[in-house]
Amino acid sequence: MTSNLKKTLLATAAGVATLVGGHAVASADTVEVQTGDTLSGIAHANNTSTEDLAKANNITDQNLIIAGQKLTVSTPASSAVSADGTTYTVQTGDTLSKVAQQTGINIETLSSINDLSNHDFVLAGQVLALKQAVSQNTVPTVTATEQQAITPETTTEKLSYIAAADTNKDNFMSMDEYNTYKANGGNTTTVAQTPQVQATAPAATEQVTQVSTNTAPQAAPAASSDAQALVNSLNAKRASLGLAPVTLNASLSARAQERAENAAANGGIPTNHFSTNGEVVANGFSSGSVIDAWFNETNMSTPNGQPGHRMWVANARASSVGFGIVGGIIVGESDAGQF
Repeated sequence: MTSNLKKTLLATAAGVATLVGGHAVASADTVEVQTGDTLSGIAHANNTSTEDLAKANNITDQNLIIAGQKLTVSTPASSAVSADGTTYTVQTGDTLSKVAQQTGINIETLSSINDLSNHDFVLAGQVLALKQAVSQNTVPTVTATEQQAITPETTTEKLSYIAAADTNKDNFMSMDEYNTYKANGGNTTTVAQTPQVQATAPAATEQVTQVSTNTAPQAAPAASSDAQALVNSLNAKRASLGLAPVTLNASLSARAQERAENAAANGGIPTNHFSTNGEVVANGFSSGSVIDAWFNETNMSTPNGQPGHRMWVANARASSVGFGIVGGIIVGESDAGQF
């Protein structure tokens, strides 16, 4: 029995690449650990963090998971669906793909019913219709709190992540932070979208306090044009290899931007970079040259002896990516990873 247990336990160590093997099979609420899986890889694949996944499953050693173990990756959607099954109230951390998975309604149908132009952007507290209304042009319902928090000026623009408004630098712009930013004369031009926005109106005195305590300069996320240029270059390379194109994902871009800021503060390499699966970093390359540099492993460090950058570019399982840029540092995040 001891021998069988040793064969079943899968331990991972920092800097060691995961061997190509089975992959976790996802359901609405759980994934089943397969041979070769790591906790960080499962977290990447399900748009969550390793820490949150470990906390949700009472895992004390993040480098040790068991083949066949079932991990909870999301909360049941039943409490978010209305009693008559016609609406879904968006929860903090939701993406449209998560809503689709939890309700059984595909993304295209949800987008059409709710007139959503951006599949990667939903608002915490937003009420999504789950059935076709009389008119397909009906504007998605918002809560009374949202109506109070969003002024007439903001209703004409898409509420997007603004780095300068993120006072606590947690890569999560709450409605408190957004209104504080506006109340103190900030520029509300959108820069990079993320689905994580809370809808809670703050008091005016709280707004002044939050801004006065935040004096450190903040790095802005990669402009959409730069990120799109990187995606176009990546898809051109993938097309030359006979691979399907990938799309730009706001959640992955938000993580990539956070990691790029971490790299800038950490000498050019993000913390624990060599123990990740799904992350590539380049320093000193332009957006027009970095994809070829990654694919050709040009001046790239691969301590595990495998062409991880090339594998990231050419992973046939990848369907979406995100990019973060701080100065000359470019970080790429993939929904499939290298391995």
